[in-house]
Amino acid sequence: MRRFSFLLAGVLALGAVLAQTPPNLPMPTGSVQPKVYEVRPEQMADFMRPIRTAVVFGPDLPFPLELTRGMTLEVIAGKDLPPKWVDEAKRRGARVRVYLLPGTIARGSFFVAGDRYLFTPSERGWRVVESPEVALIVKAYLAQAMRVAAEMGVVR
Repeated sequence: MRRFSFLLAGVLALGAVLAQTPPNLPMPTGSVQPKVYEVRPEQMADFMRPIRTAVVFGPDLPFPLELTRGMTLEVIAGKDLPPKWVDEAKRRGARVRVYLLPGTIARGSFFVAGDRYLFTPSERGWRVVESPEVALIVKAYLAQAMRVAAEMGVVR
């Protein structure tokens, strides 16, 4: 009987954790296979030029600073100060909002560009996942982090 009680408690705890997922996520309606490919650093400018919005997670700007002109960037970083490149991006005409989370974010960055692409670092440059569904889910989780930062009053 004790084992059943522990099992039931574990299942209830797991249910409570799963209930904490971001709200308003659409349910998948079919088998959608995202496209995955590599982008070398020298290809980033051509790839990013048509993109107007990005959510960047981490202290480093993962694409050339020149491309920030006219972009809307939301940056999630750690520590007490915005990343060094933010002021220069603003001077170049970018609209930047920085969310500072407590603690330190490990080296490296990833970002969601537009409503379609997730970029993660790879050995040769960037691995790109082209999928509106994947981008939506990652942005929803990042929105939760941005909401927490806003509640803590660390938005700049």
